[in-house]
Amino acid sequence: MSWGETLIKFLEQRGLLLSPVDHSAVIALGDCPLRQLNMDGLVDEALAIKEICNELHIEYCDLQSEVVATRLNLKQFRGRINSRVCWKQRMVPIAEDSSSVTLVMANPFDMDSRKAIEFAVSKPVNVLIAEESRIISLLARYFPIDEIDEETLNDSTADKITIEGIQDHVERLDATDVHATPVVRLVNKILADAIRVGASDVHLEPSELYFAVRFRVDGMMQDIISLPKKVQANVTGRFKILANMDIAERRRPQDGRIRVSLDDRQIDMRVSTIPASSGEKVVLRVLQADYSSMNFDHLGLPTGIRERFQRDLHRKGKLLLVSGPTGAGKTTTLYVALNYLNDGTMNITTIEDPIEYKFEHINQVQVNNAANVGFASVLRSVLRQDPDVVMIGEIRDEDTLKVVLQAAQTGHLVISTVHTNDAPAAINRLLDLGAERFHIATTLAGVMAQRLVRGLCQNCAVQIPERALSRYTRYVDAYEVDVNRVKVGSGCEVCRFTGYKGRIAIYSYLQITDEVSQLIHEGASQDKIVAAARKGGFRQLDDEAIELLHSGRTTFEEIVSYLEIDKQKAVSEPIPLTIPVPQSHIPIQPTVSQPHELRIHLDTGQAIVPSQGSAPPSRALHRRKVLVIDDNKSVRKMLIALLKKEAVAVDEAANGIEGLERLYDELPDLIVCDIQMPEMNGVEFLERVKSDKQFRDIPVIMLTVDDGAENESALIRRGAHDFLSKRDSPLVMVSRIRRLLGEL
Repeated sequence: MSWGETLIKFLEQRGLLLSPVDHSAVIALGDCPLRQLNMDGLVDEALAIKEICNELHIEYCDLQSEVVATRLNLKQFRGRINSRVCWKQRMVPIAEDSSSVTLVMANPFDMDSRKAIEFAVSKPVNVLIAEESRIISLLARYFPIDEIDEETLNDSTADKITIEGIQDHVERLDATDVHATPVVRLVNKILADAIRVGASDVHLEPSELYFAVRFRVDGMMQDIISLPKKVQANVTGRFKILANMDIAERRRPQDGRIRVSLDDRQIDMRVSTIPASSGEKVVLRVLQADYSSMNFDHLGLPTGIRERFQRDLHRKGKLLLVSGPTGAGKTTTLYVALNYLNDGTMNITTIEDPIEYKFEHINQVQVNNAANVGFASVLRSVLRQDPDVVMIGEIRDEDTLKVVLQAAQTGHLVISTVHTNDAPAAINRLLDLGAERFHIATTLAGVMAQRLVRGLCQNCAVQIPERALSRYTRYVDAYEVDVNRVKVGSGCEVCRFTGYKGRIAIYSYLQITDEVSQLIHEGASQDKIVAAARKGGFRQLDDEAIELLHSGRTTFEEIVSYLEIDKQKAVSEPIPLTIPVPQSHIPIQPTVSQPHELRIHLDTGQAIVPSQGSAPPSRALHRRKVLVIDDNKSVRKMLIALLKKEAVAVDEAANGIEGLERLYDELPDLIVCDIQMPEMNGVEFLERVKSDKQFRDIPVIMLTVDDGAENESALIRRGAHDFLSKRDSPLVMVSRIRRLLGEL
């Protein structure tokens, strides 16, 4: 008897099957039949899980919980556990401590799979149960089936992709093995798969043991395949040849472009390489070569915002700004605006770094900082070329802003971007860069703030379960959400069991009306400016996010980071530090006074036994603002959730450079900063802050995994006010932050 038959027999004995299942159907269902039986209407999956918990004395794990999702560290199991076995038996390891591994299974009756995992990790296994669809979602993200076989390399898709414009470089590599057929097919397949799944970026990351291929799909990184280390040089070399790079240069970063053709579509890819400790890392940004889709229908702007924005695009002598963090789609919005204006009647020039999309009848100029050709110097030259419209990639400094304002005041339409949290904050950003209020009041036409979120998969969208909705009760009350219109994705083949398909934007457009212009000139507060703008139809990002939620186009999980609950809307409820087992799925064990709770260490992924008698953090703090800087998104989300529960306003950044940008936007009361980060690490950031007179008095707490006394002393000498180890529990971390805030 198979383990699937064992499960079905158990369901029959408990009277949970709504109709009999014949023997042939049982065999077809395999070892994990519960999801299919539920989809066929033959069993209530939630009720079945509850009965299995009672029978086997195991517990349910809500894999869709926000707290669980932010604390999982599944990469520790890669290479130790066969991903094919996990996929076949619908199971996923989620935590490990010194004595055991926690394994979530769709069919806990499967003793063979449990023993296989115990053998692989050389430890006992603690079993939990979860829905098969949610296990598949985790497997798709963290445990791709990564063995390379003949079938993979002979995939017909690899033959259908055409690399254009590289013939001159193919011949000179005949003496090398880079053009060996398996490598060519593998590279073509990587490119074809990236295009097919809609990846925005392709990452080829070297490590000591293997060469990983990862895609960014809908804004989220996904592990795709782990290649043997021996193919790293050949695969990297193949990409460098296609991008017209110097294959012999491995010590310096290089940039190039590839154009591919697949299924009658042309796609451009911007390629960059950078030397890393284990070899060269390659990143490809996927771009559409056909810019005909760059239109307002593609953007999906709400009707009111679209009409106001288009009107302002026809105003001469004005400045239009697009605001948002990196990766929010600002460049796409700029290109759509240019394509809209590109009717042949105007001279349009862009100043970019880098040029991503190439347009006909638009003059596109690439800045070259190495040659001292920056935004401001190029703009001065462009203004002597009789432009009607000028697009400048970003306003980064006072010199650039000064020339931008001069260009707008002399009759040109100028379009650019800034980094701010919302549209009204762009006004303060311009002031911080040295602009005069009367210049802003007379030249600024509008500010478009935007964010990108994952779109709900319409193929598997269902009403949000009460259990999942309970995590957002405070937002439901604050924003008067109609819960009957809130949906989630259950996971299907179309969305690769993630519940999401594609990305959509949240837009907020601040139009500078006469009243708003007057308030800017008078130096009115941001609250007064927002109040006046609302009279003309202005809506903040959180208002538009709720509208998307009600329309069924995205989920609470995606928009919750853009919702702000002030004292007038609601009082924030505590966010649990542990993962409680839902009451409906708790095994009946009268001797246990409280349900078991699973906690996972942020960095190691190890299970942590909850301390007894831990009191929740105090919520008596007055409103303070903390800037959290960490390249680990999970750490940021955890700290933000805990600090918001303390009635603390929180801003975030992924590295030191972004952190400095946030400081220029608005000064926080306290900074919590990681040490090991890309682009600008925590030590460099600390030195920059302490050397700047306007920032030096802001207390800085440093986060690190090295909690030795020597390291702590070095940080204190550089100006850090305190030192936190990531090995500390979340309660300890928040307690230290709360103490320092209380001393300010």
